[in-house]
Amino acid sequence: MCRSPSPRHGSSPTSCAATQPARYPKDVAALADRVRSALSLGSQALVTVWVVRLFYVDDSGNETVTTFSAVSVPIEAWTAALDLWLGWRRHLRAVHGIDVRSRLHAADWLAGRGRPSGDPGAVINRGKPVRWQEFVSALDAIAAMPGVEVMTSFASGDRHKPPYRALMNWIDLRLREADDHGVVVLDGEGGELRTMHRELDIATRRIVEDPWMRDARESQWPQVADFVAHTTFQAIMRAPNRAFMWEWYEQRLGAVVVRDGRSRYGIRGLG
Repeated sequence: MCRSPSPRHGSSPTSCAATQPARYPKDVAALADRVRSALSLGSQALVTVWVVRLFYVDDSGNETVTTFSAVSVPIEAWTAALDLWLGWRRHLRAVHGIDVRSRLHAADWLAGRGRPSGDPGAVINRGKPVRWQEFVSALDAIAAMPGVEVMTSFASGDRHKPPYRALMNWIDLRLREADDHGVVVLDGEGGELRTMHRELDIATRRIVEDPWMRDARESQWPQVADFVAHTTFQAIMRAPNRAFMWEWYEQRLGAVVVRDGRSRYGIRGLG
């Protein structure tokens, strides 16, 4: 610990900063150099220095298949992206009487479960086709978000760690290649998944911190991720009673999907 000489002994106090050189990790020092360079180049260069992406992640599956999907937006586009989703939610309120703040769950919505509208006579409370139509509109809103990307991993069986680990490694690689950083946001507890982040190489990782937790009852973004995850799951499963959904992943989200070229539908882990 740095100690300043006591004035009682005739010496003037000296600050620790003056007596000890600052020590920073090499990556922090390098980042500081980039910021200094950016300041000399103008505000546009600063945007390229502080690039951060938010990854909203959710799972879907059953006893035979588990998938994890990430909906990613650059932080500077977060407000515009959220406004597109809220525009769809405001449409639901205006047309069907559904509270913008209410939680929507993809599986329940498509199956016709529950009564999302406060109007007892609303068609959407009992009619599946109108729900399916509105679900497609939600996917279109997601695909229109500025800078949005969708990434999905897959594993057979009811196992969460393997596909989540694969998705985190893929996200981290993509961030390194783009010289970006990212934050992962999960719905729920996610305690068992935290170790997947700590397996990343601290010397090179670009995913910042453990996953952040957001409750889907309080945030719109986990609901966005849920809609994408369930759409991806149905594209893989090809369940006969969900045949109307089989092509939604490609038709509605295909333009914003980050693809693993080795896998079907570009989904990592899917043969």
